[in-house]
Amino acid sequence: MEAAPPDGPAVARQRVLAAAYRVEAPAIYAFIARRVGSAADAEDLTAEAFLRALRGRQPLDPERVRGLLFTIARAVLAEHWSRLYSEAPAPLDAGPLELTDPGDGPPEPDGEPAAAQRVRTLLAALPENYRRVLELRFLEGRSVRDTAKGMGIRPGNVRVLQLRALRRAASLREVLP
Repeated sequence: MEAAPPDGPAVARQRVLAAAYRVEAPAIYAFIARRVGSAADAEDLTAEAFLRALRGRQPLDPERVRGLLFTIARAVLAEHWSRLYSEAPAPLDAGPLELTDPGDGPPEPDGEPAAAQRVRTLLAALPENYRRVLELRFLEGRSVRDTAKGMGIRPGNVRVLQLRALRRAASLREVLP
């Protein structure tokens, strides 16, 4: 006696997702690619979104699978950025910066390289909270979580402050010597 091939919910889910993949994969990929900026990352994250959809257990409604795929894609993106931003950057030397580019010129009379003076001038021109978040994140190499603890704010606020601080710093080129 031969067993009949299984035609349960898992097989039905696979069929619905196979059909959805042919139709929706380009849209999911484009959605993710616009948010990560890297084709390789977008491909990996798109594959992850479809794999997660495949791992589900509930039956899928073919008419609602597009919404489910975009919901999963948003979750995959959130986890991607969370992993990326939770890693602490490599700390920079908090002492005098060494010049590696001869175009930066010789050290100033006080012995400090011109690049270090520009960094200090730029940081001094920023509001206190912007200066502090940049010092903790980039000069001390702290993670977002450690920076949040050090500043007494939430990790999400650290990310916003960091972005605003970097934008402000980029706009202050005129204060640099």
